[in-house]
Amino acid sequence: MLALFADLDRALALQDWVYEGLAGENRPELFGWQVVADEHDEVQGENPRLLIGATRWGLAETVRRIHGLEGLCIAAHVDRQAHGILNQLGFIPPDPPFDGVEVSWRVPLSEARARFPEIGDLPCLTASDAHRLAEIGRARTRLRLASPALGELRLALRGEAGRGILPS
Repeated sequence: MLALFADLDRALALQDWVYEGLAGENRPELFGWQVVADEHDEVQGENPRLLIGATRWGLAETVRRIHGLEGLCIAAHVDRQAHGILNQLGFIPPDPPFDGVEVSWRVPLSEARARFPEIGDLPCLTASDAHRLAEIGRARTRLRLASPALGELRLALRGEAGRGILPS
């Protein structure tokens, strides 16, 4: 899931909640280093939590928590063979509702609904699915917004007030 918030405090509140649900500590010799890097890609430290594991929080509970913090919740990379909701569940549950779905750079946005009919009427975005700085920007979604703000993105996902997702 991709959770988007208007401010850092809400994002950190969700992070604290997710951390509460994680069990175990990372073992770098087995799972690799989990570094904390700054905006210049300089390592600032290490996260000792076992981030490769799942939280004890369920899907519905997590979506409700994100919405409770006034965030947007998007099902990430639904096209991926691993770690996407379609691969894990085989469908996208209607409740609680996602604000949209995202396909990775591997699927052109214009083909997403035909290739993944499970998306249904949910707003569909595409993104880089970047795990490294050099991967940022290899895919993008064009939006009609009045400003770069979370409220504007919310309107675009809903297709309200003249906002929307533009054809790719």
